[in-house]
Amino acid sequence: MNHLRNRLSREHYLSYLKHEGEQDEFECRMIETEIFSRLRKAIEKLPRECRKVFELCYFEGMNNEKAAQTLRISIETVKAQKKRGKQILRKNLQELYPLFALLFGL
Repeated sequence: MNHLRNRLSREHYLSYLKHEGEQDEFECRMIETEIFSRLRKAIEKLPRECRKVFELCYFEGMNNEKAAQTLRISIETVKAQKKRGKQILRKNLQELYPLFALLFGL
């Protein structure tokens, strides 16, 4: 009887843990979706040239040289625009830090 009770108790506990894991995964996906949504909106608000450089380098994976060739600007301008974009985003998205901390355990 004890063996059966322990087995049922263990199965119940494992079922509970599985459900909690699914809940945690769902919450992480929700937070991730919110972060990326806000990030995309913030990127859309960047100055036009800065946004172009940012999208080419970070979303399309271009290096500085390729982005400079594509936009017909100097590599130094690309570097400056990336730096400017990161500064603007860091300032505009500082309220998202708690979500990052929650998602990534910071």
